[in-house]
Amino acid sequence: MSGQAASTIISPAPPWQARAITLPSPLGIPVSTPVGPPAIACIESTKGAYCANSYNAWGWSARGGGWRSFGSWSEGISAHVAYLGANYGSTLTPAAAKKYCPPTWQDWYNKVAAQMNRI
Repeated sequence: MSGQAASTIISPAPPWQARAITLPSPLGIPVSTPVGPPAIACIESTKGAYCANSYNAWGWSARGGGWRSFGSWSEGISAHVAYLGANYGSTLTPAAAKKYCPPTWQDWYNKVAAQMNRI
């Protein structure tokens, strides 16, 4: 992965778009984001430590194979927020988890919900 790992975020609450938190970017510029993408990143990539590609802390696949890559944390988080809203709605629900992570949706749902409650 090129770039820096995401900062540890501590602060509580599903739904993932109900409340924004501010994360420091690698350049020190604040990035406002809902709690869902950071919580998912905690589970998918150990808080951005093991990314699928540059600034892809969600294991987000690219069309045609491989992994999506982004030029910055801000770009990756913004894209993931838009993707979640457009495809899964504004809240973490069992139905959204079944669609987002079908093979292990219940385990994934419980882990992401726990992280969201920690943030």
